[in-house]
Amino acid sequence: MHKRLKLFFISISILILIVSCNFNNNSNSTSESQLQADIPEENYTDVDYIADLGLMRGHLIAAKELLDGGSPGQAQYHLAHPLEELYTQIEPTLEKQGINTDKFRKSLEQLYAQAKFKPYSQEIKNTPWESVKNIQSGIDEFFEKNPQSREFVEKVFLSILETSAEEYEAGIGRNCKIVAPIEYQDSYGFVKYVKEELSRASWVPDATRDKFQPILEQLLVAWSPGKPFQGDINNNNPDCSIALSSKGNESSVYPPEYPVMTGQEVLDLVKIISTNQIGRAHV
Repeated sequence: MHKRLKLFFISISILILIVSCNFNNNSNSTSESQLQADIPEENYTDVDYIADLGLMRGHLIAAKELLDGGSPGQAQYHLAHPLEELYTQIEPTLEKQGINTDKFRKSLEQLYAQAKFKPYSQEIKNTPWESVKNIQSGIDEFFEKNPQSREFVEKVFLSILETSAEEYEAGIGRNCKIVAPIEYQDSYGFVKYVKEELSRASWVPDATRDKFQPILEQLLVAWSPGKPFQGDINNNNPDCSIALSSKGNESSVYPPEYPVMTGQEVLDLVKIISTNQIGRAHV
């Protein structure tokens, strides 16, 4: 009897220890979105705010192209990321700017739900998205109320392009195949957003357009959704020996199977913009 009681208490002790360890492990694990939300508000600058709104817009650009291309499952990731990764961080600044945060958030939630359950509906395919209007309005109203220098605008664009370069590199495996298609698509949407803003926004200085646009055209060559791999202008396969992804031999579920540039080549083009060495741009 004593022996059984002893074994019982030992078993209970082990169970408590296991539960305790699991609790500690779970409490120590932090997602990327949680890390973003934990950034102290006083360290969150206006450049961060506008860049995050731009990243939101880039996610929706990628989602729209995937929906139009008949890939609603993959589009869901890009519709979820603005809510999961970015919204919590920008909400305090949205409030400071006098933007209705309930309306802003609900438009993103409704878009996600509509695209999930009715991806080929009129509201998704042919009607301008309310969330896109809200994001664009938030960006434009900020510049109307707070005129900014050329340096500020270029810092915003460079922040977005640097994030794009990081996502592009993360999407490429050591075998030079697209192994993380969502990151690859993210990076495309971010660059496409900057290109659209350069051609559209009244708050972009002409000197900034002159500086960024030639490189943007070269950058967009790095993504060719739905097209077969053609290599660079000399028809050589890109050298992916320096790619950082450890996923190596995992296969892609998103064309093209191979990237047109390495992550380093994309990053080099971004660096050319940041140093204003447009004449040295090459791919």
